[in-house]
Amino acid sequence: MAVFSYIAMDSSGKRVENNIAAETKQDVVKFLSTQNLYPIKISEGAKVKGASLLDFKNPLSKITGEDLYLSCRQFYVMLHAGISILDCLETVAQQALNPKMRDILHEVHEMVAAGTSFSGALEGYKNDFPSLYVSMIETGEVTGNLEEVMRRLAEYYENEYKTVSQVKSAMIYPTVLLILTVVMVAFILMFVMPTFVEIFEDTGAELPALTKGLMTVSNMLVKYWYLVFGGIAILVALCTRISRLPMVRLAFDRLKLRIPVVKNVEMTGMTFRSARSLAIMLASGVSLVDALVIVSRVAGNVVGRDAFVKVRQEISQGVQFGKAMERAGLFPSMYTSMIKIGEASGAIDGILDDVADYYQEELNTCIRNLVSVLEPLMIVVMAGCIGTVALAILMPMFTMTEAIG
Repeated sequence: MAVFSYIAMDSSGKRVENNIAAETKQDVVKFLSTQNLYPIKISEGAKVKGASLLDFKNPLSKITGEDLYLSCRQFYVMLHAGISILDCLETVAQQALNPKMRDILHEVHEMVAAGTSFSGALEGYKNDFPSLYVSMIETGEVTGNLEEVMRRLAEYYENEYKTVSQVKSAMIYPTVLLILTVVMVAFILMFVMPTFVEIFEDTGAELPALTKGLMTVSNMLVKYWYLVFGGIAILVALCTRISRLPMVRLAFDRLKLRIPVVKNVEMTGMTFRSARSLAIMLASGVSLVDALVIVSRVAGNVVGRDAFVKVRQEISQGVQFGKAMERAGLFPSMYTSMIKIGEASGAIDGILDDVADYYQEELNTCIRNLVSVLEPLMIVVMAGCIGTVALAILMPMFTMTEAIG
């Protein structure tokens, strides 16, 4: 993504000059047309630092759920107090902790000051902000209810942030065990095993196959450690790249929906996110068909995304929402039943809010269950790895002791 400088003219003949971040000049032209501006000159400037999707390794190059939650909360408080959106943008930008968030909001502030709408200014940063965020702000501006939209978005991203934080906290212990296992096994093979290798070679005794195998691994780590670790790094990078391929991601997401404990977390999380997103958008006046477009993007699972696309197509053909969700054959029966009740009562947004609250609690329980399985599993793996290495060292020592005896 690059920064483009443009000179345009509005319908009254007023000259407008500003900068915008976009992928191509055509995107800038499309943006100007949505603002009823006629482009006179468009020139490309420097690349936006950290704006590329390839910059994911830099933590500052990504706007996090915490950034979104804090900014929405600040916007709501200030709008509720009667402060103009222009002053809100300036204040939120100054207080943003994430440098990228701060830079983008400063640019958005300049564009709004030049006459662009808030949502229109965000159009140039679709790769940085979630679809839900941009679409809801646009809806809030159109309906004149931006304050309420910001309140709902703040609650949504707060729940998302808390859920992600809970998952990260729960995974700390299993991750530490895994790292310790790798470090300890590598230490034994690189520094302890070579000492025993010399002893075993001096005796000339026949060694067990397990010991021979670990001796070979040990020699490789000692002599060619740079090739081993380099190969592992290349393999990880290759696997990461392959995992992004559509077919591979689809297969992986299908697998996640088949593993019992993982399935519960994945399905419950997808149900919670979709219910909360739909509740927010429907309560803000977004049509169901348009809301499902955004929900399919925040599903977090390719199988779920395809299911929501299919549901949207059926609704466009006249099928009721609850019936279309039931036909998808993916979602929990309670979810589809509550949607039918909401359709019948005419209060579907409220029903979906209650469903989201329920599945949020269920998600917390599923995460605890997953961790309760992972912790003993990692202990078993750790004990198995270290035990195997220890056995490989002790077996020839027992053989030598028996021969001496």
